[in-house]
Amino acid sequence: MNGSVHGEGMVNHVRNDDGELMAVVMVPTGWHKGSKGDWKATVGTPVDFSKYSELTSDQLRWLNYAFPSGKACIWATSKYTDWPQPGDSVWFHQDNYVIALAEVHAAFENPELAQALWRDIESWQKGLPADPSGWRYIFVFEDPEITVIPKSVIGPLVGHKATDRWQGTRRLDEAQSNKLLSRLVRTILPEQP
Repeated sequence: MNGSVHGEGMVNHVRNDDGELMAVVMVPTGWHKGSKGDWKATVGTPVDFSKYSELTSDQLRWLNYAFPSGKACIWATSKYTDWPQPGDSVWFHQDNYVIALAEVHAAFENPELAQALWRDIESWQKGLPADPSGWRYIFVFEDPEITVIPKSVIGPLVGHKATDRWQGTRRLDEAQSNKLLSRLVRTILPEQP
């Protein structure tokens, strides 16, 4: 995650490398056995793009440009409206904590890749897509930074209750993103001159 630091260590309107305002997107890692395995397979171990024929030639070309090693971490959402985009800061959450942070470098829709990466969704998992292709809104990033931030701290900063469980993917609006980043980013990112 890149940020512009202004005056006495205060972050003001955090921007990506292109100067655009970036949003914070709260993204679940999942709490059931299957999603924990998926997390380990596609985030804990960077994905080798060359092993997936489901990627289009344009997607593969862009991924190899953005990630010269030919590998990166991949996660997805089923919610188009909250889909993290390049430059967005994703805050991965599980249980009552944000557990990892990353900046998105690529995003694309590809239900076939989702099906290849995440094979099983159990029928009892309410609110999830009927099959893995529903995780079609893919986003790609480098190894996330591991952290532990209680959701009880985040909630009040963005106008929610301290007990908000942040279920599902949730894109914060500009004011919420700026407030959260200006209050918490100093403890996460090294100060820049």
